[in-house]
Amino acid sequence: MPQTLEEMCQIATKKGGKCLSAVYLGANEKLKWQCADGHAWDATPGSVKNATWCPVCANYLPLTIQEMKQIASERGGKCLSEEYISNNKKLKWQCADGHIWWAVPNSIKQQQSWCPKCKESIGENICRAFFEIMFEDKFTKIRPIWLAGEGQARLELDGYNETLKIAFEHQGVHHYDGDIYHKTKNYLDKIRARDNLKLKRCKQLGIKLFIIPEVPRLLPIENLELFIRNEAAKLNITIPRDSNVDIKNIDLYSLRSVMAKLRELANSRGGTLLSVAYVGSKNKLLWQCAKGHSWEATPYSVKKGTWCPSCRKNDRALKKIRF
Repeated sequence: MPQTLEEMCQIATKKGGKCLSAVYLGANEKLKWQCADGHAWDATPGSVKNATWCPVCANYLPLTIQEMKQIASERGGKCLSEEYISNNKKLKWQCADGHIWWAVPNSIKQQQSWCPKCKESIGENICRAFFEIMFEDKFTKIRPIWLAGEGQARLELDGYNETLKIAFEHQGVHHYDGDIYHKTKNYLDKIRARDNLKLKRCKQLGIKLFIIPEVPRLLPIENLELFIRNEAAKLNITIPRDSNVDIKNIDLYSLRSVMAKLRELANSRGGTLLSVAYVGSKNKLLWQCAKGHSWEATPYSVKKGTWCPSCRKNDRALKKIRF
């Protein structure tokens, strides 16, 4: 059915704006529009009828490379590309942990996406932030001696507070569905056996263990606080904080920055972290001490207190000479 300029004006009025054109030339010929905030733009009658409206208000206008670099900087990273082509043409990015990937500007700005590598651990860090805010105390990742199976390495708790005797486990989707990563039933059985061992040992020691499904894939962030409160009620735990957690006050991007924390650790010992990318707590990075010695060590071992092997060797030699 042919449309008229009067119809276009009525549609604009319903959206709180105006159709500024004086002549209607057809469904595929652009007209000039104005929104309630005074922004003006050109669009076809068909697109406006299909629910699109002001591109400025919707943040659909083309961005610039300067904006991309600013967004990356605010998240502790970098935009490594030097030219912006369009919202749907990929740019090169680097996060604070040194991971590099390609993504379209639209996903970075509009969808708030960021480093896909860091995304693997962000859910656990979000959980930790919520627990620390709600219980007003620290929850650290540990591998206690009492979590070692017979002839096995120690298992890990994602968050633990010794004073409160409360722990949490952030369980990825692979704890529930082995098919998600094309794993066998035997793989899933082993995971569940480890999960059951953690529950059993925690119960024996009077530790209340929260099991949190993967955030945000299985449990949306906006539902996390209510989930924790419901689980606390089941475990007869009183949460000291009554007010709600304001998600906006949690810097999700800084939570991802493992490298920033490792650099601070190296600096606190008078040294430097020379590596630029984090690839896991058990993969070696390159470090340098205050005397310029360089060596490779895992983040896990450095966090446990080890440092420069050359300095340690020299200290031992000096002690032998003295005695």
